[in-house]
Amino acid sequence: MSFQDWNEVKWDKRGEKNKNESNKTYINNQMRKGNVISTLKTTSANQNKINIVTNANKIDKEEDTFKHPTISLSVAKKISQARVEKKLTQKELAQQLSLPFKIIQDYEAGKAIPNAMILNKIEKILDKRVRD
Repeated sequence: MSFQDWNEVKWDKRGEKNKNESNKTYINNQMRKGNVISTLKTTSANQNKINIVTNANKIDKEEDTFKHPTISLSVAKKISQARVEKKLTQKELAQQLSLPFKIIQDYEAGKAIPNAMILNKIEKILDKRVRD
């Protein structure tokens, strides 16, 4: 095995790299100092560009709570009352709408995120306006 060369060979199209610290090292040093750093990671042309913010402290300090708007209880009651007037169960209504049973259950409990298409279908099947 004397013909094998175990010396490390480095090849780079751009030539020798600068002896200064690398990008990753620079970012880590700045984060340790508490400085705000933002980087933009770009990918190939076939993929979307991703914007990466490397300031986790700002996100941790965020005190806002984000909630999706849910359907109002008055609309939920109207759906429930109209369904009972039509003598339909939640399961039967869901089958007529070609939706999972859980969606109708969420709408009647006031937990669902409003969707205009679903509300239109419900109004059409129940022959009653349910929105405020």
